Amino acid sequence: MKTILLILTSLSLMSCSLPKLGNTPKPINIRTTAYCGAGEKDHVKYGNKTAIGTPLKRDKSIAADLSIFPIGTKLKIGDIVYEVDDYGSALIHEKEKHVPTIDIYKPTRSQMNKWGVKYFTNVEVVEWGSYEQSAKLLKDRLRYSHCRVMYNRIQKKL
Repeated sequence: MKTILLILTSLSLMSCSLPKLGNTPKPINIRTTAYCGAGEKDHVKYGNKTAIGTPLKRDKSIAADLSIFPIGTKLKIGDIVYEVDDYGSALIHEKEKHVPTIDIYKPTRSQMNKWGVKYFTNVEVVEWGSYEQSAKLLKDRLRYSHCRVMYNRIQKKL
């Protein structure tokens, strides 16, 4: 019985390209872009605050598709550990894409533009965040289509 369970577990890990909560996945590949918060049109009303209401932190705050990387998820990219505390409509992961995108907060537009698009391999999930907390956050924002998509995907996981 243990052998069958081990084989089934191995097959399920090999068949998915993205990590799932509760697994200890192999390092993953990530596409990164950057955002500068208050300087962007769709972020003006939030100022320098994240989706969870905390101050944006340079080279620590990241926005992600919360149905993939829930609020509080910590990702180690290079020598820096980033924490998911925000989300964005452009980050909704499409099934055809195999590499999820995260947005790294930069305090100025010039730093954001300098970052551009970077790909990283061997990104480590240091700690998983909470799908429950993510769903709670999104529940009051379902009038926005990207929030509905993330919320519905999270509900399927819970």
